Amino acid sequence: MGCPGSLRSNATAEHIEAEVQQMLAEAKAADAHDDTLFGENRGDEPPAALRARDDRRRRFAEAKTALEEGVEEARAAHEAHLADRTAKEQAMGRKLNGRKPKDPRDKAKFKEKKANTTDPESKTMSTSGGFLQGYNAQAAVNENQVVVAASVTTEQNDTRQLHPMLGVIAASLVAAGIEELPRVLLADAGYCSEDALASLGPDHPDCYVATRNMKAGTAPKVSMRGPLPKNATAIDKMERKVSTKRGRSHYKKRQLLAEPVFGQIKDARGARRFTRRGRIAADSEWKLLCATHNLLKLYRNARIKPTVAPWARLHVALRPALA
Repeated sequence: MGCPGSLRSNATAEHIEAEVQQMLAEAKAADAHDDTLFGENRGDEPPAALRARDDRRRRFAEAKTALEEGVEEARAAHEAHLADRTAKEQAMGRKLNGRKPKDPRDKAKFKEKKANTTDPESKTMSTSGGFLQGYNAQAAVNENQVVVAASVTTEQNDTRQLHPMLGVIAASLVAAGIEELPRVLLADAGYCSEDALASLGPDHPDCYVATRNMKAGTAPKVSMRGPLPKNATAIDKMERKVSTKRGRSHYKKRQLLAEPVFGQIKDARGARRFTRRGRIAADSEWKLLCATHNLLKLYRNARIKPTVAPWARLHVALRPALA
């Protein structure tokens, strides 16, 4: 989901440094001018224009810090990769094939890396409609299209969001005084990764995570008959599980649970952009949108089916806003 940060607000470290120096010079000149007009007895509250400049300076500083942290992370990752490569070569007693990995900081693409000066915490994300500057809003929805958990992340890729969302679901239900946990959880292929599936245990809901694009109708990679190979991965096992008659019966409900909720919020209510800056503020705004969605859903459900408890849960479906 988009945020107040514009794609045009992304800037290189060199550009940010120049802007910061210009703002510092402007602030110093404005301060000297005010001293000439008002002396030192004008009070602690600066003029509105100067307050806005201070906020802009802060955001530029945060954007610059984010770029510097990215450089350090790239350096650490590169050195760790080289150390791992060296250890493998020593164990094998020979050099690995291929060229030695190049330091990513030397690549032209890395040198042109940008940070957003309107909302430094936001990220440039690819969507089906193109690129946008914003956050990835996550939601878990039950059988009655009631949002039982919501969260915002700066990661576009959902492969690392399965377990965090399981934690958010459990915490949200406990906070609401609901002891019963979901029995079944459905998630699309974006949440599929070997680590995420291998970490599922008996304390988790019965998960059905697509390992491929189910809408495309692609054939399963594993055989549907006979025992799985001994070296079958967690993804292979989930592939078999989702492809069974029971698995398909469960998974086809996901589209009916999660997709309408995002359509109702984004299209029917027109909530396609966050109006506040920062991940925490965007997270609060997303939870407010989901809460008002639930109030509308509960109200309409009570009018149509007053004997049905709309919070009853058999299945919960996960869905990111940037699908």
